[in-house]
Amino acid sequence: MIDYDYALHSALFTLLRALDLLTTWQISRDLSREMNPLYRSIGWRWTIIVNLGLCAFIYRWPLFYWSAVVVTVLVIFWNVGIILIQPALKLDVLEKLRKTKWRKRRLRMKVKRLTR
Repeated sequence: MIDYDYALHSALFTLLRALDLLTTWQISRDLSREMNPLYRSIGWRWTIIVNLGLCAFIYRWPLFYWSAVVVTVLVIFWNVGIILIQPALKLDVLEKLRKTKWRKRRLRMKVKRLTR
């Protein structure tokens, strides 16, 4: 007999872990910015295998399951926030760089005028 509760929760957790991996891949394709040192050291292939094993067996322990669901949702929100904020930060840095170059050029022009 199929345990629909187990199947539903396993599918939910598998979807959440897939979203976590997708957002992590979007931020750091080489796992250099991964917060989990285990995943950073074992690479993408083993990270996916570990996550699939985790999805298959964790629902047997409800406390660990719900803790993992909450942490995974928080990590997804964190990653999405970084994905949304990164372009804005890059634009801000580029704007500051442009202003700095403009100020340097203007200062050079003033110095040239003063030294004539």
